[in-house]
Amino acid sequence: MESEEQWSSDQRGVLVESVKAGSWAELGSLSDGDLILEVDGRPTDNVDALRRELERTAASKAKVVVMKVLRGIHTSYLELEPNWKN
Repeated sequence: MESEEQWSSDQRGVLVESVKAGSWAELGSLSDGDLILEVDGRPTDNVDALRRELERTAASKAKVVVMKVLRGIHTSYLELEPNWKN
C-alpha cells in the first residue's frame, strides 16, 4: 500500500478510515489515517485478520488491547481499555 504517508508499496496493515468521536478507540488515541499493524502482538495484514483478532479479544474480554500502528513515519503502541459491559 502506497500512500501520502510515504509508506513503501509492500507495507501491509489495515488503514483506519474513521474513528467515532468519544469511542474507546478515540480515547486510546487511534486516529483516522493510522495503519494497524498488530493487535496484541499478532499481525493484521488485512481486514479479515483484524476482524479475527478483535473477535478473539472480545471472546476473552481482555482488559487491555494493545495495537501497533503506523502513523506517518512513526510506529506507536496504543493501549485501549474496552468496556465489555455494553
